[in-house]
Amino acid sequence: MNKFLIKTLFLISLIVIVSSCGDNALFAPLQDNSSGIQVKTITDGELINPDTPVSFQIIDTAADSKDLSLEITLEDSDSKVISYSTLDSPGTNQDIPLELPQLADGQYTLRFKVTGDGETISEKTVSFFYVTGSYKILGIQSDPPVIGPDTEVKLQADLNLPDNADPYLRWSQNGKVIGSGTLSKGAGSIEWKTPEEEGVYSIKVELFPFPPPAADDYSFSSSIYLNSEVYVTRGTAQTSFYSSIYFNESPEEYGMVKKLALSSVSGDFIITPIGTPAFTGSSPKGGFKLTNGAGFTANYSILPFENGTIQPFTITIDLSVSDSVKDRTIVSLTDEGGFPYFKIRFNTDSEIEAVFRTSGKGTVTIPSGIKTLPPEQETRLSLSVFPSENSSSVSWFLNGFQVSAEKTQIDYDTLQPERATVIGGNNGFTGIIYSLNVFFKDKNGNLTTNPGILHDELNNVYDRNLIFADGFDGQYPADDITLKGRWELNPGFLILKPSSEIKTIPVQLSSGKFLFSIALNSSVKDKNSDKDTGTGTIILIDAGTGTELLKLLTDGTVVSPEAEQAETAITEKNNIIRFTLVSGNSDSGLFLTAVDKNGKTSNIVLSKQTKDGNSIILKIINTKETDLSLDYLTIIKAEK
Repeated sequence: MNKFLIKTLFLISLIVIVSSCGDNALFAPLQDNSSGIQVKTITDGELINPDTPVSFQIIDTAADSKDLSLEITLEDSDSKVISYSTLDSPGTNQDIPLELPQLADGQYTLRFKVTGDGETISEKTVSFFYVTGSYKILGIQSDPPVIGPDTEVKLQADLNLPDNADPYLRWSQNGKVIGSGTLSKGAGSIEWKTPEEEGVYSIKVELFPFPPPAADDYSFSSSIYLNSEVYVTRGTAQTSFYSSIYFNESPEEYGMVKKLALSSVSGDFIITPIGTPAFTGSSPKGGFKLTNGAGFTANYSILPFENGTIQPFTITIDLSVSDSVKDRTIVSLTDEGGFPYFKIRFNTDSEIEAVFRTSGKGTVTIPSGIKTLPPEQETRLSLSVFPSENSSSVSWFLNGFQVSAEKTQIDYDTLQPERATVIGGNNGFTGIIYSLNVFFKDKNGNLTTNPGILHDELNNVYDRNLIFADGFDGQYPADDITLKGRWELNPGFLILKPSSEIKTIPVQLSSGKFLFSIALNSSVKDKNSDKDTGTGTIILIDAGTGTELLKLLTDGTVVSPEAEQAETAITEKNNIIRFTLVSGNSDSGLFLTAVDKNGKTSNIVLSKQTKDGNSIILKIINTKETDLSLDYLTIIKAEK
């Protein structure tokens, strides 16, 4: 049989953690052996790849050391011996490296047996996984993102896997298993019934590259896991989302629709299928396919009302559509007589629009500017409406980015208590519906449209690589910025008056490349405003020292802090200022990669002294006599 080969003195442990490493260690004894001889090596459930060196130690604490021998056996998941080796007089209390033979991906067992004077002194058995790809748990997401007690929430693991991988996942709450299975069987997400009491609950998801044999569960923990502290709070949930419907498969409800109505309306909430909507399961979000008039009806208003008067809201719909959507309705709100009060629909030109009923029983149509949606492609559509005494601010968003905004007079009709929400249905669109969420209050209890539209969507796309994003989508400034001077905040853009400024919170830049985008002077403006837009100065500040690192003008010109003169120009396209900062260690510091309009690249060193990354503050000042409009700010870490 093949012998193990001595190779290296180090073991790379592939452990994925967020908040805690648990009890796993680099070396772990099987038991406290009274002989004073113990074997320490990799932990149960560890992942080994072809480039991972494996080692072990024979720990000898006995006063009278014996002449030792070591037997090492490698077995596959069927207990078939793959390799066997012996080692006479192995060294003690030191790393002994070994090389595994060439293996196929799968689960294996190592057995160590220490003998001395013809008798067994110590034994250790450890199971591990041999893999040739990268397995990672990037995060745990919840729908809804704000969780209330005694309700059902979807928890979904964000995974990075090799192609065609079908790992086994195990979910637990405070140590108790609440779900398990393979990814192909839907275990990448679970429906979690939250506790009745408010508090912080620990949710853990473990990833095993392969399912356990004989449909059993693993007796050990995985080295790839993620702990997440989930906050269950009644007040926050009720002040954020008015209502939510998640179209996920669930055997508890006919129609398999998951609903979470977080409004103050009392009574039972019932969602009933129209026709035969079919669960697809083609997306991690689930989704029901609607054809031939299929859809759903809910016995409550999806939109927030107080005494018959509509409140500020943002409705977000995740869907995909078929080729033919002309003159079709996505969602509507009807009164007690079944007459529509509100609709989001495709008009006769297949353009998306919203329709409100007025007090005179007429209608007001709000076009989105979205000509059509790409067929068979998952899309996120959002509409924000903020009614006020004299006018309403209305904004449309596509995949997190605003596409239109206007202020208009809407004399809303009063809505009576008996009302219903219809998704699809008669004359409804054909396609797939994934979710429908309505936001209406921020965490401070302010009635507002959703301030997190851009951030949430970019977070879905970039996950941990999203460092900062603000689209100014609510009625109140977000916690991540401060404003000074005179300014106006409209849903989707911020207007800085002359001499006013915006400043971000300190943003930590670890080692790597970071892409900055500052959208200025967009065509998305209040249609009633004809003000000219001004230019401004963008300043980068060292958050630790307060030192000004760099100035740029909003026309793309980079100004040297020392010479106070233009040096080069950064990329400017469609009124979006883009530049790249590269953050390194103490050798490379922090520098700006600037590309002028001729394509010439230059590196401008901003700081040479850094230790654990760089923390910067981004400040923009309107230095002219006219208004300066900002549509969004984003900082995204580039993939390696």
